[in-house]
Amino acid sequence: MLAEANATLWPSLITVSALILYFIVTINVGRARFQYKVSPPQVTGNPDFERVLRVQQNTLEQMILFLPSLWLFSQFISPIWRRHRRRLDNWTHFVCLGLLSSC
Repeated sequence: MLAEANATLWPSLITVSALILYFIVTINVGRARFQYKVSPPQVTGNPDFERVLRVQQNTLEQMILFLPSLWLFSQFISPIWRRHRRRLDNWTHFVCLGLLSSC
């Protein structure tokens, strides 16, 4: 059970940080609406407001791809990488021990 918790710790922290970033970007859109006097249904108006809104939209578009990819990688590919890294570590130790014993 502890191994499962450790396996999902980093993806969970990254997911939470991505959601916090998106929350901050969304708050910035609300602040820009107030600052540039753009009423909520409108998405056009001041070019500076449109830039802030574009950042929020692009962030959302990227999160749609990023979060599922993050979790799929952590669940399926990450254990495979861990196993290969262990093999590499074992081989490296074997080679190092062989080099040290020959001296």
